[in-house]
Amino acid sequence: MRYFVLDDAGNQYGPADLLTLQQWVTEGRVLAATKLKEEMSGTVVLAGQVTGLQFPMSSAAPGQQGQQGATGDFAQNPYEHGPRPTQFADYHRPSGTPVDTQTVLIKAIVATVCCGCWPLGVVAIVFAFQANGSNSSGDYVKAKELVNKSNLFSNIALIFGVVIGEIYLFAVGVGAATGNLN
Repeated sequence: MRYFVLDDAGNQYGPADLLTLQQWVTEGRVLAATKLKEEMSGTVVLAGQVTGLQFPMSSAAPGQQGQQGATGDFAQNPYEHGPRPTQFADYHRPSGTPVDTQTVLIKAIVATVCCGCWPLGVVAIVFAFQANGSNSSGDYVKAKELVNKSNLFSNIALIFGVVIGEIYLFAVGVGAATGNLN
């Protein structure tokens, strides 16, 4: 799930996945009282209510630290400069752009239902669903790989179906020409 970070002025930043939010928590840019807006539903929640985010115990008294706890050049907009260098800088970060998984899923379903090689179509459907999951979690590189695999199996199933269909039509044609359709 991904969230937009809302500041006191009403600006929103993101969306950011849970790994990025956790890094911002570690860097002090997101506190338990920071407002987050869910990307899909638009529901606004406090960061402290989000399952999966862990907040360190702060020794600062309330009110001594800004909403995001930013200092220096991060004080104006702590989200526009990207993450500060930390021990967590080598965490996996999604890259790339979202992949269209709906078209691949439809193609896989058509290959399964309409062609004679349904096992390959089922494999294509499985890869399409896995691609959708990777796409939703922000792992666009893996989603692209899974989309390519789904397309491969769908294409093989479709080609197999066309070849079998042509062989069947040829056999019926030969049978009709020779009069052996019994």
